[in-house]
Amino acid sequence: MVNEDLLELKIKELILLLIQTKNASSTLELIEELYSPRVANLKQVINLHQYENLSIEGLAALCGLSPSSFKRAFREIYNDSPGNYLNMKKIGKAKELLEVSNLAISEISYEVGFNDPHYFTRIFKKKAGVSPSSYREQFLS
Repeated sequence: MVNEDLLELKIKELILLLIQTKNASSTLELIEELYSPRVANLKQVINLHQYENLSIEGLAALCGLSPSSFKRAFREIYNDSPGNYLNMKKIGKAKELLEVSNLAISEISYEVGFNDPHYFTRIFKKKAGVSPSSYREQFLS
């Protein structure tokens, strides 16, 4: 049986051996990438702000990244574009609100992070296949 202290010691030994090789710089970059707070930071920013009306540039700034670096990192983590992913999250939340609340569709659009109810309706219909009002009617009976 391997205990945690022995495992930690072996990992440190492996890292020291890797650093001493001729590929030390790439090994260090790999280790830094593995323990980088960037991924956690990006995920935290997305979770905290997914229902807000923020641009990609705004989200990137909150992560401390350029828009292109943000998009690249986002795609690596979520395997989707930021715009599509966030719209799907917003539509999912809107569906929940349409099912359980009596809020007006315009109020729901603002609640999930759209600043234009007409744009919200267009995106909702494109993603869900029906308009928000038609979707709500399914749950009224």
